[in-house]
Amino acid sequence: MCRNALDNAIEAVRKLESKEKRVIDIMPYERQSFLMLQIVNLMCGEVKFEDGLPLTTKAKNGYHGYGMKSMLHTIQKYEGHLTTEVKNGCFYFNVMLPLERDSNKK
Repeated sequence: MCRNALDNAIEAVRKLESKEKRVIDIMPYERQSFLMLQIVNLMCGEVKFEDGLPLTTKAKNGYHGYGMKSMLHTIQKYEGHLTTEVKNGCFYFNVMLPLERDSNKK
């Protein structure tokens, strides 16, 4: 899950002209009984969303775009939440996972 999110962030910052702006912030932390992970990177261009997920920007989208869907599926499997958004030229990838799962759910 994290690898795909980081790959996407790396791909986005590589498109930036200024090498000084090629920064990715990775912030894991615990809040109450949840593991939170936020990945933030500067970006250029526009991101289009469908059902809360960014659409692929790759030319041959028939072969791409499954990474975010796969991450969402995995996060939901573990009763977590995924949100993505663009604010002030930055892309935000936010994951919230419970530290303890309900043992009655499978």
